[in-house]
Amino acid sequence: MSPARAHRQREARAAGQRRSPSKGGRRPAVRLPERGSRSDRTRKNVQAATAESRRRGWVGASIAVVMRVGDELGHPFSRTSVKKYAPTAFGFDEHGRSHLRRTDRDPRRMDIITDARGVELGRTIRGSTDASTVSKWQNAVRWYLETGDDSRLRELSERERTIDRGRTVLTADPDAIQDLADSGALDEFRSESGS
Repeated sequence: MSPARAHRQREARAAGQRRSPSKGGRRPAVRLPERGSRSDRTRKNVQAATAESRRRGWVGASIAVVMRVGDELGHPFSRTSVKKYAPTAFGFDEHGRSHLRRTDRDPRRMDIITDARGVELGRTIRGSTDASTVSKWQNAVRWYLETGDDSRLRELSERERTIDRGRTVLTADPDAIQDLADSGALDEFRSESGS
């Protein structure tokens, strides 16, 4: 962001002005790239680097630091890719410098199983908090399917399995999961999980 633009934004905020009506008050809906495409791989790499930066405790890091983490992980990407695939992961101060936020509302594609809808491959999950919830649940399901030990599934309370602001609850019933696995409904889930 140029210094002149940052100055105009500060003056507008000080005057109490809002965004212009022509730009609208909301961000446009983000469409995820087609599965398996080069853009989809870049999106995954950007989100993996932001997640790894948060794991390392680098909340407040700049875009450049997150790009270096992507290089360390073996998946370099550009600043433009960060702005495109992680638009809410970074905030900007009054001088235009970026900083990594604690959470974001960026969309991700994940596979889930609910009591209401069954197996949902490629469900759009909005936000890093819900993505972490789904990942913990996926690891528990994977553990159950590999070992037959349902203790990790049973440890997850309903609150720990709820996403979408309380609208969706992930299943923790080992019998239902085993029935789906026996019928072959989870074959794609196992291979696609984490996409």
